[in-house]
Amino acid sequence: MTDTEPASPPTSERDPLTPPLPLEGAAFALWQGFIGDAADNDLEPDSRELALLYRACSALTHVERLQREVAALPSLVTTGSAGQVVSHPLLATLAAAEATALASLRALAVSPDASAAASAKASKRWHGPAVVNLR
Repeated sequence: MTDTEPASPPTSERDPLTPPLPLEGAAFALWQGFIGDAADNDLEPDSRELALLYRACSALTHVERLQREVAALPSLVTTGSAGQVVSHPLLATLAAAEATALASLRALAVSPDASAAASAKASKRWHGPAVVNLR
């Protein structure tokens, strides 16, 4: 597998709560936090949630790799085909990867800033909506 090929998603042949690929940084924190929160609440993520978690972790890993590549660039601009100054193509790639990561986090109902609203949303997802007795 090359650096640009995504790892295969989780399969039933291994422990589904173990990350399917080596994770670092934000992706590792997300996986550990999500699985840890589930365990703390005596819950087990279903296959849909694990697939979304895998997608979010893959996207975050890709974003972090692109951020390192952009940071190593000598300049954020380059020369276009007609000799004009244009943004480096990696900037657009990074923006697209960040949008994918954000969409994945939203699908998981996880806020990138781990705000109180995200915690409430995650709690609602795990515990269901509050039941109100109208009698």
